[in-house]
Amino acid sequence: MKKTITAACALILTLASASCQKSTTEQFLNMQEEMIELMEDIKDQSSANKAAEKIAKLRAESKELENSMSQEEKKKMWDMEEYGKLLFKKEPVKRELFQKDYYGSYELRQAMYGM
Repeated sequence: MKKTITAACALILTLASASCQKSTTEQFLNMQEEMIELMEDIKDQSSANKAAEKIAKLRAESKELENSMSQEEKKKMWDMEEYGKLLFKKEPVKRELFQKDYYGSYELRQAMYGM
């Protein structure tokens, strides 16, 4: 009886954790949103230097995630309204940082290169 209960609990835990996992698309969009928030919070060289490492890490992770997506999954994501909103929100923030010369932060410039 005890083994049956333990096995049932293990199965429930496995199913619960699997259902809580986000899809690749959701993970990618969340990373993009987090990156935008980090860029919006940059107000000076100190905050630029501080955010640079996180931005570089998020860029690398999101690129890896995007590369793991199938073409069909990417097309579905590109057609999502949320994806379009993120792009629309991201471009002015990137432009502003560029115009302010990344607040003199070499680290931020490197983190955002090719973005």
